[in-house]
Amino acid sequence: MSQTIASLVAGFLAGVRLKAQGGITLVEAGQLMFDLLQTVMLAADEYRAVPGAERKAWVLSAVGQLLDVLMPFLPLPVRLASPFLRPVVLAIVSGAIESLLPTVRAAR
Repeated sequence: MSQTIASLVAGFLAGVRLKAQGGITLVEAGQLMFDLLQTVMLAADEYRAVPGAERKAWVLSAVGQLLDVLMPFLPLPVRLASPFLRPVVLAIVSGAIESLLPTVRAAR
């Protein structure tokens, strides 16, 4: 992951930690995931010289980091299912990246 994107993700996650201190709903978690997805996709898209698969890996890594940050603040049933949910969420996000990329590019 580029240093610029890593810094962007670190800043986003710091804000998430502050926001989640009192707990977080699944709706809020979903919105945060979408916001991070869009932000990192736009930033990664600027690195056109980097292969698309590598840029996609950057985005998936960022979402994985977000899951790690959010998990302690989510409701207990979600935390208990975490080992099973993580691969499912990342698979969904992987597909979403492919379908959202044209929309994200057009929204610039």
